[in-house]
Amino acid sequence: MRTFIAIYRGDTVAQAVLVGLSLDQELVAEVASKLLADGAPLSASDPIVSAKQRSERQVLRLVRAEARAGAQEDR
Repeated sequence: MRTFIAIYRGDTVAQAVLVGLSLDQELVAEVASKLLADGAPLSASDPIVSAKQRSERQVLRLVRAEARAGAQEDR
């Protein structure tokens, strides 16, 4: 399964319009890496939020690994 990156633009989420879409797996891996690097510290005050944040980071790691493997296959 491939992952894609979409770029939306608008004053609010409700008004946002799709302006770009990419299936480039190198770009997907790069964006996932950037999101992991820029991640906020885990919430210490709310165990539910902390669990959700850990889960999101694990998903990004998996997406990054899959995208990197897909980029290698495309070469």
